[in-house]
Amino acid sequence: MRPLLLQLAYDSIEEVIQAKKKIDIKELQQKYPQLQERLPTTLRIYIDNECIKELQKDGILLSNIVNGAKELAFIQGKPLLLREYLSCELEISIDTPNGRLTHRA
Repeated sequence: MRPLLLQLAYDSIEEVIQAKKKIDIKELQQKYPQLQERLPTTLRIYIDNECIKELQKDGILLSNIVNGAKELAFIQGKPLLLREYLSCELEISIDTPNGRLTHRA
């Protein structure tokens, strides 16, 4: 099972691919108030262990991840193809007051 933030990034991309809503923002805001913190966030897409895209966001964490994943996959540069999505890994780095947290899967 993926950590929550990575799962949110994957679900965000899948919302676009499947044209189907998967993420309930209001529920997440209520269940995880810490997602409302303003934290600099970097998102990366890797294919074959090579970073092919990177995006930095400096807003509310939930928005950074949900909107940032969509922007990274489909707006920035060449849109991510389905076959690329199926073989990619996402990485999220968050700059917190206690240091940088990074998750990749």
